[in-house]
Amino acid sequence: MEFLDERFVNWKSALLRGAALEEDAARAAKLMGTIHAQSWADSEAQAKFQTWPNFFALRVEPYLLTTGSRHPKLRSLFEEEAERLRRTALALVHGDFSPKNILISRERLVLLDCEAAWFGDPAFDAAFLLNHLFLKALHLPAWREDYLRLAVVCWSEYHAGLAQRFDGNLSFRIGRLLLMLMLARMDGKSPVEYIAEERKKELVRGFVGRLLPAGVFAMEEITDNWRRLLAAQ
Repeated sequence: MEFLDERFVNWKSALLRGAALEEDAARAAKLMGTIHAQSWADSEAQAKFQTWPNFFALRVEPYLLTTGSRHPKLRSLFEEEAERLRRTALALVHGDFSPKNILISRERLVLLDCEAAWFGDPAFDAAFLLNHLFLKALHLPAWREDYLRLAVVCWSEYHAGLAQRFDGNLSFRIGRLLLMLMLARMDGKSPVEYIAEERKKELVRGFVGRLLPAGVFAMEEITDNWRRLLAAQ
């Protein structure tokens, strides 16, 4: 950290102050896409990051399995997703790609905290980042459209970065994980600290409880449904 001076600010802190800059979202998504594209089917990276037990302990059990256990009607979906993740090995995944782990300056963006890194499904990183933007739109209504705009920017930039590797199946997986992670940050072992009101938590529970079993995983549909729900509050 001694190499990173006062020019850098934490992206999460900036977002919570309403500093929702498209260029920051674009840089973050571009970096994510670069990591995934460059490591895709890379045997050396796969050999170095055979870290499923660590990823399971840090992400799958506390986020997916715990949340599923607390929502019996959705439990089988969460368990199936956990098993699917175990079987998937496509690219290097950061595992904690969130604004709190990103430092930004005018010239650079620095990604921190790689302890959950795993060679698996890149959909997890994309859903993880989008989830933070979706939940901030709930937390701070005054900047709701700004956060949702950043989510669209991230989606577009990430899509462009992966190019031909970004197919309908990956899009489907991102959407499904996004819904699961939204609920996980309410009722998993690591709830997001800035959403404390039970009314807002119930909003997320109802949203995910409606879309997840229905298989609404297209990003445009999820975003539109989320925007309408928030606008009605």
